[in-house]
Amino acid sequence: MKEKLWGGRFKEALDSLVFDFTKSIEYDWFLFEYEAYSNIAWVEELNRLKLITSSEAKKLVKSIKELLEDYFKGKAKIDFKEEDIHSLFYKLLRKKAGDLTDKIHAGKSRNEQVVTVMRMFLKDALLETGELVKNLQKSMLKKAMIYAGVVIPGFTHLQYAQPVLFAHWMLSFVTQLERDKQRLNDCFTRVDILPLGSGALSGSNFNIDRERIKQDLSFASIGSNSMDMVSDRDFILEYLNCNLMLLLHLSRMAEDLIIYNSPGYGFIDFGDKVTTGSSLMPHKKNPDPVELIRSSVAEALSSYTFLTNVLKGLPTTYNRDLQLDKKPLFASYLLTIRVLDVARIVISQMFVNKKRASELLCDERFYLTDISEELIKQGLSWKEAHTKVGELIKYAESNHQAINKLDKSVIKNILSRDIKINEYLNADKSVNRKLTTGSTNKKYVGREIKKWQRILES
Repeated sequence: MKEKLWGGRFKEALDSLVFDFTKSIEYDWFLFEYEAYSNIAWVEELNRLKLITSSEAKKLVKSIKELLEDYFKGKAKIDFKEEDIHSLFYKLLRKKAGDLTDKIHAGKSRNEQVVTVMRMFLKDALLETGELVKNLQKSMLKKAMIYAGVVIPGFTHLQYAQPVLFAHWMLSFVTQLERDKQRLNDCFTRVDILPLGSGALSGSNFNIDRERIKQDLSFASIGSNSMDMVSDRDFILEYLNCNLMLLLHLSRMAEDLIIYNSPGYGFIDFGDKVTTGSSLMPHKKNPDPVELIRSSVAEALSSYTFLTNVLKGLPTTYNRDLQLDKKPLFASYLLTIRVLDVARIVISQMFVNKKRASELLCDERFYLTDISEELIKQGLSWKEAHTKVGELIKYAESNHQAINKLDKSVIKNILSRDIKINEYLNADKSVNRKLTTGSTNKKYVGREIKKWQRILES
């Protein structure tokens, strides 16, 4: 049986199968460096309280820093037979500091320790995720600038709708990612709270200077209720939700890209670096990474729902169920940073087939809304205009003709107006007819590009 942080009142050792069932080292090992940093702050506090001498504190801090250096160099190996990261840390520290290690846990509960190091890890994870989101936004903006004037088909219900600028479509995801970044920043404020000093649930009998520890560990504030601090996992659930929404946005973008790349559309191409082939069909060039981005949201959702169900109905303060919070946390973290990195590469290897986009935009259906709105400007009601353009479509389809091939007299008779149809069957003119800010008009999209340049460079 491995050395534990408890056990004085027990007559028999824990059953080996039960020990394997309850240990958490397999999924809390990633907290090692935060365990070290938090213990340095705690050693200094024990010295202030005169629970250890200054020389003992110096030796412990020196040993912890050496252990941390060993960890970063790969010399401090993770022993997955230990109970948890705390037990492993003290075992490794004992090899450097000897029995002095036994003093380091004075006045501190594992309950407050674990939630402290998790908050420390998550602060770094949030900053890293936010930076990766920003890098992806920059890649998207660069692609929008490259194809700033290119018009592509726009869809609703996956049916032809209206022409839009490729840059407008691309910037729609830059905008979504900005909201994701804001959510990550908001989450950070609720993570940035120090639990140390909360004890097991009721606080500490030692006059711990929580303000000093807060500064040493770079927390913004101190937890105001010890019972809440040791049991709260809202901050993890919120982070998982941030990742879920972020990957949901990337999943939708991936679906667009897959559709636009498919033979029926074909106005998006991918480079060889982000496509794979078939083991049987030599002609295949599959956007496999994009498909995996699309499905990543399923894994993010499973992490979120897993922790939600763990937390549901738990009694107040600490329960061992909370040990399971690290599984979804680390899984969601690894998934999200991996997807963000791959998505950035995918965007850099994505190209617009302008010729194919132009071919698709020859379809007259893209411009019938423009004709309808011109009729409204000429005095018809919305219903009249909508009905007349619908009758024009029906007539053209019944006679197997394109609308621009219909006799002018037929068009005038149906629309009750002398409309020069060909003036409206143009993708560039269509996007520039949009007059509202936030629209696909080239002028407004150009302003958006400049705005995002300022935002992402700041």
